[in-house]
Amino acid sequence: MEGIIRLMGRTKQMRQVLLENDAFIMSSNFEGMPNSLIEAMAVGLICISTNCKTGPKDLIDDKINGFLVEVGNEDAFADAICQTADMEPDQIENIGKAARQKILSLCSDENSINRLIDMISRL
Repeated sequence: MEGIIRLMGRTKQMRQVLLENDAFIMSSNFEGMPNSLIEAMAVGLICISTNCKTGPKDLIDDKINGFLVEVGNEDAFADAICQTADMEPDQIENIGKAARQKILSLCSDENSINRLIDMISRL
């Protein structure tokens, strides 16, 4: 896998780095709200993630805007990677667009303001 998989560490050019890649793969056992997954979805990358108790399942709708695999199921994780590698470009584009749209709708200024107003109104 040398030359294919890159563990690069920190960067200040995250958007550019993400756009240089074909997929975002996250194999966490535990997550809060994963900023790295949000960033990858926001640029329209196809994303594969483990289905932690919190985080990824709040962002990814399985097989619609990304792929969720049960934590610890290595075979299913490998299958999801192979499945995305075999996808047609238009399938990848559609899933990437759905991912971007999900993040834009969750994180838009309007949505954030409306949630804040709702919270204040309940208080």
